[in-house]
Amino acid sequence: MSAEYRDLPKLVGKLKLAAIDAYIGSSSNFSLDKSSNCYVLSGKLGSLDMSISMSRPNADGTGGGEFASPERTERSGYKELFDQIRKRVDKIVKPWMDLPNPYSDSFNGKINEYREKVAAVLSETSIEGLDPTTKTTDVSTVKLQSFDKIAPGRMRTLLKGMNDYAPALEGSAFNTFRATFVTSMPSVIGNLALLARVHGETLLAEQLFLKQLRKKVVEAVEKATDAFEEIAEEEDGVSFDMLLNILIWGCMAATIPGGGAAATARLAGGASVPLAVLKDVRSLKGSKTAKKATFEADNFEEMMKEFKRAFEEIGDDFKAAEEAVDENLRYNMKLVLEDRARHGYTDTFFHLTPAPIQDAAGATRMDENAVNQMTVGDGATGGYMSQIAAELEKAAKALTGISMVDLVRRKHNIGMGPTGPGGAFAELRQVLYELLQDLRWKVDEGNVNLRAAMRDFQESDASSQKALDAVASNVAQGSGMDPWDHKKQKEENLRPHSNGNV
Repeated sequence: MSAEYRDLPKLVGKLKLAAIDAYIGSSSNFSLDKSSNCYVLSGKLGSLDMSISMSRPNADGTGGGEFASPERTERSGYKELFDQIRKRVDKIVKPWMDLPNPYSDSFNGKINEYREKVAAVLSETSIEGLDPTTKTTDVSTVKLQSFDKIAPGRMRTLLKGMNDYAPALEGSAFNTFRATFVTSMPSVIGNLALLARVHGETLLAEQLFLKQLRKKVVEAVEKATDAFEEIAEEEDGVSFDMLLNILIWGCMAATIPGGGAAATARLAGGASVPLAVLKDVRSLKGSKTAKKATFEADNFEEMMKEFKRAFEEIGDDFKAAEEAVDENLRYNMKLVLEDRARHGYTDTFFHLTPAPIQDAAGATRMDENAVNQMTVGDGATGGYMSQIAAELEKAAKALTGISMVDLVRRKHNIGMGPTGPGGAFAELRQVLYELLQDLRWKVDEGNVNLRAAMRDFQESDASSQKALDAVASNVAQGSGMDPWDHKKQKEENLRPHSNGNV
């Protein structure tokens, strides 16, 4: 059974000792004497047998290279040679010695935080996904059985409550409002919930990649150590195999509602658009099955080259995995940005277009209690639009505290670089945040608009019409937040709401 990644410094020390032993065994006149834990050069000086003993490095790979006769040590050059071998090993391994900890409470916590405070808040159904504490194995076909199930938030109840009171509002003045908030808004929220789900699961995929990467680093060091030890015993045709399955493990991360192979955003009218999910990324990288790599050598120098190649292969596999996540994020970003071109009340997937009630004269029935229940409530029940807006704001604010960059950062150029696909994750996170804040503003403003329409319906005077006109104008101008402009905006970029005293 492989050692843990935390044991890597100790394993690398053992590797250095094995590499130096291999050098002695294949590249010098000395031989290893394990019984006395030294290197020995035996021969004759005239008719006399002679033996020169040189110290072997310690178990941690340090030291060594000193002759039994101290005065000859400075002239041996072996101490310097051993240092060079250690430096060659360090040059290969050092970049991989300080990888992020995918088992940390921080990593697990952020995955669950995303599910609980963003995806579940927006969703009408349970959020089920692979338990982030699950460990990986080397069998790429194994089924991951440990799942978390997070109960949905209040969104289903709030949308149902709003819908229950909608029939009490009738007439042409209410038609546009109905098309926007009663018919389209639930689909938009559902699509944003799905987008959040697919976006958030990339954190889990990256976590699994890092778990398997750390295992492969340990495996490469252990197997190379064994190979060097065989060379030290003067064996020929030394080899070891590694299964490169980092990408495969990440592909097993994503689970979506219904267990399908694609996540589909839908309009209330039935139109749909498929988001990219991580179960599909293997085809993007041409890696549908795990790849076995073989490393062979006959001597120290050849094995040093193969050891370097082993890390290059691991690096290539990890890079392909991260590129697949990056492609997934950027594909979904493109899909979301294309939603900008949709302008109708009922044909947008991820946003609502302005839909103000401009004249209450077309209303044939506008029950005041129904309006109160749909908008601000009576202090005990209702207030569905206000509560939906609050839930959208809650999810948006939680989203800002979740960064892939903070979780995957490493010191060296590994995979896609120091922050992996964290940049693409942050870009889509920002757009999702702005979409949520934009929708929240529109729900709150629609709330005010409906109440202004009710007042105009009841009073039908110049004052009430003026108030309705002012609210309608503000609705038509939009939230002031533009999710499509590639500029990072915050809550303070939202335009002020209309006067709520209506």
